Amino acid sequence: MELQYDYLDSIELPFAHLMQTNQTTRLICKHSMISDDGYLSLNARCSTKQMIQAFKYGNDMYTLCLATDDGNYFVGPVVLIYGPYFESRGFKDVYHFANIHRIERERLVKQMNILTRLLQCHVTTQMIGLALDNPVILQLPVSDSFGISTNNEQTHTHYYYEEALSNAIETGNDTVIHETLMKLINSGQTGHLSDEGKLRNVKNFGIILVSVLIRTAIRSGVDYEHAFDLNDRYVRELERLKTPDEIVKVIEIELRDLTRRVSRMNLTAVSIPVRQAIKLILKAPNNNISVRTIGDQLNLNCKYLSNRFKVEMGL
Repeated sequence: MELQYDYLDSIELPFAHLMQTNQTTRLICKHSMISDDGYLSLNARCSTKQMIQAFKYGNDMYTLCLATDDGNYFVGPVVLIYGPYFESRGFKDVYHFANIHRIERERLVKQMNILTRLLQCHVTTQMIGLALDNPVILQLPVSDSFGISTNNEQTHTHYYYEEALSNAIETGNDTVIHETLMKLINSGQTGHLSDEGKLRNVKNFGIILVSVLIRTAIRSGVDYEHAFDLNDRYVRELERLKTPDEIVKVIEIELRDLTRRVSRMNLTAVSIPVRQAIKLILKAPNNNISVRTIGDQLNLNCKYLSNRFKVEMGL
């Protein structure tokens, strides 16, 4: 490993090194929980006219991009804190991201200074400070937009993501699977699910997510036994993987597979009101719910709903 990688590893800053060759961007090295796509997306936003650039998410999370003859080096994401003046500066609600490094600004500037020397870049302390003072503002991740819950210890995966993925499976919209999952992974909001390291943490995230969404497939009509056979197969596949990026890719493949299985269910002849009624029945304790209650919730005439249900379900 080259000296700059050794240095970044030693100070435990997340980083990625990308290089452009023949119109293709290649990931040369990475030490981070953020997916490859996350850094590739940042790379596409980098200005070719600036040697150092900062990207800012939410309150105080940054990624720095250092442009060199050897490609772009990304350092971050990191959450900046402000030493003993932290609370007095009005940053009490800074987001504490699971697996996201927290560092004082002054220390980050010093460490970036050392990195620029190792890379033989003509970037000064003042230039690093100016980049942090004038960042490119990004919309990901932002608490209000992506359901990030904050507390004094860490951030957990918000119900928003589960609901969005659940809706995608129910509607058979597998394009939303990719979009929602990437927002979740790129935000670092996979939760802290294990003390055994990053790999185990991401595996646990995938296993929990798949297992929860299997219930959505069952509610949408997938056979109970078949659904849990699928769940076992999905979990075994996740367990054999060796890197976080592999796991993320397979999670998406599995959720897409589940979505397509639901969409293939023979529900084309079933109207929207009857589908909604079926969902309410499946969600009710012991499937015990009256026609009147369903009609009231769907704002439909009970007799009309009952007749439609019997005709369409062949009762």
